[in-house]
Amino acid sequence: MARLMRAFWGVAILLAACLPGLESVAAEPLVLAREGKPLASIWRGDDGKRAANDLAENLAAITGGTFTVMDWTPETKLPADQPAILVGEAALANGLAALPPSASGDSYRVERQGQWLLLGGENNDGTFFATTHFLETLGCRFYFANPIGTVIP
Repeated sequence: MARLMRAFWGVAILLAACLPGLESVAAEPLVLAREGKPLASIWRGDDGKRAANDLAENLAAITGGTFTVMDWTPETKLPADQPAILVGEAALANGLAALPPSASGDSYRVERQGQWLLLGGENNDGTFFATTHFLETLGCRFYFANPIGTVIP
């Protein structure tokens, strides 16, 4: 019994160490749209056109609002206090942690920093996978590449 309790507390401490700041993230949700009106803008670099457009289309289907995709350049100044979704190169240049190289060459990362949602990949496919992963967390499902095989909540 004592060994079981030590194992339990070991796992609990490991989880507590791996999840710092979780309570602050849960207390302040990132609101992307409210009552059919988008509150967040979508910014994309040169590499994220397909992913950003697909994201905007699916967010519009979910919320009823029209999300605009804007081109990001290194000179673009994004307000840190307004919700934004940064895709591809825009995310990598604005704080998305560097992606480790993968054998397939298409790794991705989804990360939140303050009012920004950062979606980036090792290449165009990885960036597309990042946006798809995010949409799946919202309840979307993509069974086939047509409207019959797509589920939008």
